[in-house]
Amino acid sequence: MNDRKILHKSGFKLTLPRKMVLNYLKLGGHFSAKEVYDGLDKALGLTTVYRTLDLLTELGLVKSLFLADGSIRYEYIGDKNHHHHLVCTGCGQICELDGCAIAGLENKIANNTAYQITHHALELYGICPSCQAPKKKIET
Repeated sequence: MNDRKILHKSGFKLTLPRKMVLNYLKLGGHFSAKEVYDGLDKALGLTTVYRTLDLLTELGLVKSLFLADGSIRYEYIGDKNHHHHLVCTGCGQICELDGCAIAGLENKIANNTAYQITHHALELYGICPSCQAPKKKIET
């Protein structure tokens, strides 16, 4: 189902601000609200960007990632398969990990606890190869 249909099904229109935010997120990546705001050359108010991201997240077109440093990143997931993330604690780089290695664990937990699990999120943290590389000293 395309973005417009998802919005209409929920009683919303694909307004220009929503379209602008969606198109920016579709460039690929994991953006903060401020990065979206700046990336749109401040054509929308920051409050509008936040409200739009909240709505798009509620409708399932966008996923919010709550990172260990307290920041929130947003990614377009309208046409993506379920995936997890690997986050560098040095530079903040976020890599997507395709597939779901914990689906079996989720089913086992649901069976053992009688919970009806609706979703899960998994972010793994570590240090990327670039941050692990020894830094060259600049000779003066």
